[in-house]
Amino acid sequence: MDKKILRKRRNDLEKLKKKLKSRFFGIDEPIDKIVDSLKTWYLMPEIITRPVIINLWGLTGVGKTALVRMIAEELNFGEKFVEIQMDGFSAKSPLFGYVSICEGLRDSAIEEGQPGILLLDEFQRYRTIDDQDEDVKLERFQDVWMLLSDGKFSNDVTSLSTIEHELADIIYEKDEARYRKKVAEDKKKNGEEYDNDDLLDRRQFEEDNYKKYNREFKISPWQANRYKKILRLADPLEKIMRYTMDEILNSIKTYKEDIGNKPIDYSRLLVFVCGNLDEAYQMSDSVEDIDTDADIFYKYSIKINVTTVKNALRNRFKPEQISRLGNNHIIYPSLNRKAYEKIIKVSCAEYLREIEKRTGIKCTLNDDVYAAIYSNSVYPAQGTRPVLSSIHKLFGTPLSDGVLWALENDTKQITIGINVELQKLIFNDGFEVSIDLYINQLRQKHSIDFKALVSVHESGHALVNSLLFKVPPLEIAINLVSYAKGWVIPDSDMVNKEMVENRICVILAGTIAERIIFGESKRSTGCSNDLSQATLLASNYIRTMGFSKNLGYIARSQEGHYIDDVIKTDNEIETLLKNLEAVTEKLLRQYKELLLDMSKHILSVGKMSHDEFYIRYKNKIEGLLPVSEENKNIIMGNYYKILMGMNN
Repeated sequence: MDKKILRKRRNDLEKLKKKLKSRFFGIDEPIDKIVDSLKTWYLMPEIITRPVIINLWGLTGVGKTALVRMIAEELNFGEKFVEIQMDGFSAKSPLFGYVSICEGLRDSAIEEGQPGILLLDEFQRYRTIDDQDEDVKLERFQDVWMLLSDGKFSNDVTSLSTIEHELADIIYEKDEARYRKKVAEDKKKNGEEYDNDDLLDRRQFEEDNYKKYNREFKISPWQANRYKKILRLADPLEKIMRYTMDEILNSIKTYKEDIGNKPIDYSRLLVFVCGNLDEAYQMSDSVEDIDTDADIFYKYSIKINVTTVKNALRNRFKPEQISRLGNNHIIYPSLNRKAYEKIIKVSCAEYLREIEKRTGIKCTLNDDVYAAIYSNSVYPAQGTRPVLSSIHKLFGTPLSDGVLWALENDTKQITIGINVELQKLIFNDGFEVSIDLYINQLRQKHSIDFKALVSVHESGHALVNSLLFKVPPLEIAINLVSYAKGWVIPDSDMVNKEMVENRICVILAGTIAERIIFGESKRSTGCSNDLSQATLLASNYIRTMGFSKNLGYIARSQEGHYIDDVIKTDNEIETLLKNLEAVTEKLLRQYKELLLDMSKHILSVGKMSHDEFYIRYKNKIEGLLPVSEENKNIIMGNYYKILMGMNN
């Protein structure tokens, strides 16, 4: 290959990386991996003998589909780019979709044996097994596994059959009705009565019609292009458009005899498989959650790996199908706070530039406006779409009113601030426009008494978590929109018996804290959810984890794999809960002064991160460690230290 061409293509990829990173925020690492994965395909397509498959998995709205479209555009593959929504249950008419992948490629500008880009989007919807591991009947795209295997399709029987049916329709469309009409007309001319069973010389009638249709036969440019690809015709389109019906039929015969057994070759495709896997991204169903900091979701998402993805795929596809997707699985993280803040600033800047371009008015936003947009628009599980929608809403009528005010007052520069409590945009500390900060309204709806109750409850969880696990929770929050009360998000896994017991104590701590501070009669009904979680975990501790006098796995089952007698463990579960309740209450009473301090502080601040918690309480909770991967070994129990310290 020419060195200049190779050098140019390499430069194209470097430019592509930079452009993608300037457009998509918070996914620099996936972008690097994607561009590196397609490098050989783009630099030296001649050596590619099977499709290059790149799997992209992530939450909705993080930049999968749009990124692939941009890659196709920037690499000048716009005409040789096919996008297919992989909805195996779609009821769309064939006029608007394809029955097979091969058909979609045939109708595209991608030539056999040549490079092209194929996007198989929403791939998680194309499941081949159901929740019971039974086969799912699919109407469309059943040839996708041939493509993913080696890029070659077997003889395209469906498309060939379609052509034959089209020709049959042209020749014999409404033929029966015309035939009987002619019979009736001939009878009438001869003064005879028409009988439905009367027959003319049908063979002669069909031959006459065939000659007529062969003379009048014409196909459109679209049909000619389709026939050219399906029948692999060498003639140019202009000549194919002038084919007679006999020539088309002869081409079909030639195809069947000489070419039909040769595979249809799309082995030089770059195939992007995109989808959302709820089983891997367990936070994906938190669509209403606008309270959890985006960094919390981000930290959970970066723990997802290829093994997690393959386990999630196993719920939807057969093992042999998963293997055809290969091992190039690029996993998108949930967008973090920094990414959302950048998206908000860049999107706002685009609006403001357009305003200046059209009106000559230069607008500047104060930082509190950006903060208000973030707090009222970022749903971490839903990606960028709610954010962009909220920005559009803010820069609709309210900003238009402010710009109109500036024009009327001959003001060329506007500084825009915000009053969150009054829900107003403020222009140059003077003109005000009302805005809808619905989320802020919801956060402010609770009474001070209710917030005090929630503060004590959540502080109970946080304190016991810190005392037993020796690390702060990831976050403590009250004044929530998406949940009735508040939460404490722990940062500790359960890998042994002691840690499970500690987690049950943490779950029970909110209820016990309420009882200690307010008394049993003032304990809230909201404790029921904690009790349910604690009971479930205690049941698993006894029945399935093996931490009881019963060794077997205990559960109700018709398959006979488990011990069926679940009733005998009920007393053991209740005893465990009572014992751990006593441990938790003893801890909270011992640290009651700290519980009060924590409750009053969280009531005043509303939300506290693990770093803030550590700084405030590191000298009050003995042995408290900052949250880090290094400290997790200590929390886990120092298995390595114990093992290496033992003598034979």
